[in-house]
Amino acid sequence: MREHQGYFSLIQYSEYPERAEFVNIGVVLFADVSPFVFSKFVERPSRVERVFRSNPGVHFRNIRDSLKDRLALEFARGWNRDSVDRFIELRSGKVRLLPARSIFVESPQDAVKRLFDDLVGELPQQTYGRRAGTKLKEQLRLQGVEGLLQKPDPILLPSGVEVKAAYGYQNGNYNLIKAVTLDGGPDHALEKASPHMIEGRLLFDATRAAEQKKLVIVGDVDELDSDFVNMVADQMERHDVTFYRLDEIGPLIVDIRKNAAIR
Repeated sequence: MREHQGYFSLIQYSEYPERAEFVNIGVVLFADVSPFVFSKFVERPSRVERVFRSNPGVHFRNIRDSLKDRLALEFARGWNRDSVDRFIELRSGKVRLLPARSIFVESPQDAVKRLFDDLVGELPQQTYGRRAGTKLKEQLRLQGVEGLLQKPDPILLPSGVEVKAAYGYQNGNYNLIKAVTLDGGPDHALEKASPHMIEGRLLFDATRAAEQKKLVIVGDVDELDSDFVNMVADQMERHDVTFYRLDEIGPLIVDIRKNAAIR
């Protein structure tokens, strides 16, 4: 039965290790089947954010991925109980592994999934009770500027792309305002942001000879690291798209009040 003998350890994270307060972020399983070490981690730092009231952003992902790679490298040729215990004892800082516990293993993949589901679990992704468009509408009404804005007709570009927006106003350019929720971590958020960059560039280039039109994106970015959001804003600007955070639309409100007029 030696081939079914395995060990597992619970992986924990703390934003403030000196307080000895940790949350579960993954499990690692050591089995006598290649590749010998099997791990599963949370995809998002939702639990970390909730417990420590902080947003570790890309730092959390780097720490998580670094540990995963280190485990695979350290035990690429196998393991024994002493090497497992030694690896665990040497962990320090924001991530720690609890002492290994024995487990009967038939299928390592099934076992690590079951351990993860039972001991860690993935918190449901934060759902936005209201869509970004609803939130923007609420803010525009609250600031008393919704009535200054138009409902623009869809614009069909020569490329065949149709640009639709909830609001429009003139300030030298004709601005088409669209609200977008950017969530699910940097990779997913960038996938959602990229089409609007392309759409904005196509709109800007196609209207140079007539009334210049620009896309204005208001992003609901509550889950994202500020440095990442700033990068997205910079990329938007490079594509001639104006970008505002939904929670920081003061400058947009000022510009609407200054320039928009009811037609």
